[in-house]
Amino acid sequence: MDVQFTAIHRETICRTVLTALPEWFGIEEALEGYVQHAASAPMVTASRGDQVVGYASLAEHFDLNCELHSMGVLPSWHGRGVGRLLLEAVSAWAQQKGYRYLTVKTLAETHPDPNYAATRQFYGQVGFKPFEVLPGLWSPNLPCLVMIKDLGE
Repeated sequence: MDVQFTAIHRETICRTVLTALPEWFGIEEALEGYVQHAASAPMVTASRGDQVVGYASLAEHFDLNCELHSMGVLPSWHGRGVGRLLLEAVSAWAQQKGYRYLTVKTLAETHPDPNYAATRQFYGQVGFKPFEVLPGLWSPNLPCLVMIKDLGE
């Protein structure tokens, strides 16, 4: 598996991967927001040969915090370590840039979606901890959970 940062085709990569994940990224307006952000964001990709099988894009905020803005792995590659490889690359990059924390927003556990339950479990396994629920950030029926990873641990 080749994992590297890329500055080309970021919008296409983001759209291709997220479109294959409608269970998580089925709201068209939100998907377009991720694609727009990816156009100019730091992005790491995971590839097998010529095929990009996953990516992670970042949002640089304050001096201490970098956000995992969006991440996706093609369904046929779920459970094969691609997400972990992407997060290792992102974490190493963020540490090199001097960030102390990596954050991610996902759907809070008060929402019954089983796909997001798996997402929260994955983030927990790779070192993220629940930090804060923002019930009205996205909409009242989509409570946002902010999770945080201390890059010094």
